[in-house]
Amino acid sequence: MSDNYMSLEGNARQQIDKNLIQVGWIIQNKNQINLSAGLGIAVREYPTDSISPALQKPEDKIINIYSASQDELPIILQISEPLAQKIITLRDKLGGFKEPRGLLQLPELTNLEWEEWEEQGITITI
Repeated sequence: MSDNYMSLEGNARQQIDKNLIQVGWIIQNKNQINLSAGLGIAVREYPTDSISPALQKPEDKIINIYSASQDELPIILQISEPLAQKIITLRDKLGGFKEPRGLLQLPELTNLEWEEWEEQGITITI
């Protein structure tokens, strides 16, 4: 590739980073990925020829329990609809969860479910 092309690509990347930051995204380097750092994560120079399964569809693997809908909870956490409703009821009663493990206040959820979610690459945020 020509030096001119690389210069144009570098300028474009800088502008894209600037635009993403302006709308609230967090820009991270590939060797310091933290998918729970915020709602919008952009990773610089991530190798696209070998994408980790956990990164293929991050929108399917990360759930914000502070704002998740009753439709999202059963799909992502693989729980029943009545349990999803109990989560929302508890969230509303508490005025939101203070930490992700606040879910475990429900007797139906245990550390075993939490461990299964972690094994499946599901990240629960608030």
